[in-house]
Amino acid sequence: MKKLAIPLTRREILGGGVAGGFLSASGLSAQILNPSKASSLNLKAVITVGDATYNYPNGPKIPSYYVDFHDDGRVVFHLGALGIRGGSSVPPKAYHFGPHQVRIERDGSAVFDATIPAHYWNAQWTYRPNPIAPNRSPAQIVAANRMFPFGDTGRRIGQVANFRFKGPMDNAGVTVYMPTTGERPDIGLITDPSAQFMLGGDPQPMLAWAQANGSFPLHYRDETTGKLVDLVKYPQANCYESPAQGQPWFPRYPQDAAGNNILGGGMVAQQAHFPEMSYVAYQATGDLGILENVQYNGNYTILCDAARSVHGAAIISGELRGVAWAFRNLFMAHVATQDAEARGGLPASCHPSSYWKKH
Repeated sequence: MKKLAIPLTRREILGGGVAGGFLSASGLSAQILNPSKASSLNLKAVITVGDATYNYPNGPKIPSYYVDFHDDGRVVFHLGALGIRGGSSVPPKAYHFGPHQVRIERDGSAVFDATIPAHYWNAQWTYRPNPIAPNRSPAQIVAANRMFPFGDTGRRIGQVANFRFKGPMDNAGVTVYMPTTGERPDIGLITDPSAQFMLGGDPQPMLAWAQANGSFPLHYRDETTGKLVDLVKYPQANCYESPAQGQPWFPRYPQDAAGNNILGGGMVAQQAHFPEMSYVAYQATGDLGILENVQYNGNYTILCDAARSVHGAAIISGELRGVAWAFRNLFMAHVATQDAEARGGLPASCHPSSYWKKH
């Protein structure tokens, strides 16, 4: 087992190793979003790896691993940190987290207890006390001017596959390598599962993809705020393939000794083939965890390429089709956030709608 270059006790070292990008890590302190909320809800999360136990909100913590507690009972598990320091960044060592046990307790009783096979860098997953379900019909979404009306296509439409989300880090059928070309059910203004719902079909494939959105390595979260990185404050922030486009720069993946990227589950996000995974699902459900994904998607399609960004403004850059998907994502993030504000407020992890008007 390889130790980090800091003094650790036996119980402060995670079981496992560094092979394949899975890091041995220590119980360093880490920010928790809404620790008082966890207390008021009588919630806590216990992460166990081997014989080491880590407790949130109180107790030893795993480096770059965050647990956010929310008013609606959601608990969000996020792996990744940016290391922003005064406009530049000193990114922490990226790693993929191997098998571990997660138990969530309310009032001392377990409400969730499962083995999580992996957790990828810059990915997150969400525990919800209740299943996600639509509370708006397609007609209501259209009437609220949140989506175009869908009518008779004039021809038979193939049935959308019965996609289901199996759990944290599952892709639920979304193309894991986004640069993949050709006909795909996830490419277009909205995805096939979203379109199926808008045509009156089963919402479950759409909801599965909204949850799978969290598995993709595009959740660049500023650990000092608990929100997605602020591109108004840091307009040249980027996760380009190399630190050649300004600061702060964030590496996308862990790397092996030869400098090769280690992909979590083969997942690669790309602006030029970026699917709508969460917008229609948010409009159908009002789920604030899905709203987080809508915001992260919008942010990612700017910070993935900062070639044209300047000190005073983050500017979309990329292939023409990628720029089009980025504008779609930004528009959807703005509209969805306005909708959330009208419904009664945003979680502390999201930016307000005014943020999206500045891009």
